[in-house]
Amino acid sequence: MIQADEEIREELKQCYIELYRCMTEKDLVSLASILDGDSFVLVHMTGMKQDKQAFIQAIKDAPYRDPAHGVHGRHRHRQSQEDRL
Repeated sequence: MIQADEEIREELKQCYIELYRCMTEKDLVSLASILDGDSFVLVHMTGMKQDKQAFIQAIKDAPYRDPAHGVHGRHRHRQSQEDRL
């Protein structure tokens, strides 16, 4: 891979890590600043669509989820998001 491609890949990786951090830590202010308000639409694998406001509300209302231990600290083995990239 050429250097420019690697730099772009690293920048995208860091953006994804920050997005995931905002979601898992419920940092809704930072999450709102990352997502484009005019064009953001999340399309779930079920086909359900959420605009920015609905997506942020769903994150706010969701139970606490520790990425290393599952919901409310129940232990679950899971590869970290950073390791998957």
